[in-house]
Amino acid sequence: MRRFASLRTYHAWLIAQGVRADDPTAGIRLHHPAAPARQPFAEDELTRIFGACRRDQERAIIRLLTDTGMRLSELAGMRLRDMDWGRGVLRVKGKGEKERLLALSVSTVAALRVSMDGRDYPWYSQRIHGPMTPDGIYRLMRRLTRRTGIHVYCHRFRTTFACRFLEETGGDVDALQVLLGHSKVSTTLGYARWGRVDRALAQQRRVALGDRL
Repeated sequence: MRRFASLRTYHAWLIAQGVRADDPTAGIRLHHPAAPARQPFAEDELTRIFGACRRDQERAIIRLLTDTGMRLSELAGMRLRDMDWGRGVLRVKGKGEKERLLALSVSTVAALRVSMDGRDYPWYSQRIHGPMTPDGIYRLMRRLTRRTGIHVYCHRFRTTFACRFLEETGGDVDALQVLLGHSKVSTTLGYARWGRVDRALAQQRRVALGDRL
């Protein structure tokens, strides 16, 4: 796919330079395979990840990711002014500087209060003695991976939030699109695919044809 894109870019450059008048790749259409269904964390995996946290800050991060499905950059960019403590609502600045609101659970708000402890930023890096950067959060995910043996990364929390939200709300894609900050509903629908896979697996286990032999 990348090689084809490079060829198309090269021929566009040739046309711009007047070397040739046509693009031989113009009539070629490649088949884009569907992306595999995104797999969320299982309940016991979330419990193990939370149990592997050693500091209040780590527990607050895991609660917030599970509660909202925030992106890594959004998590790192949080500041005190973004939080409405009275309403339990967080203002998030996402891709393209677009802002959206997220409602936090009572336990997540309480964890954030402890983590921020009067600072303007919620996540403190002992390595740089300042706000934790996206790289610092990535390092935390790697430490949790080593402690649990589970592949822990921010986007999988986003997938988990999305899949659970759809399951609990009976498939409210419109609300999920708002909460995830997607400009296209097709992006949001990508998270619904795992629900179909999960239901299919549950039905297969229920039928269990092999056990009837």
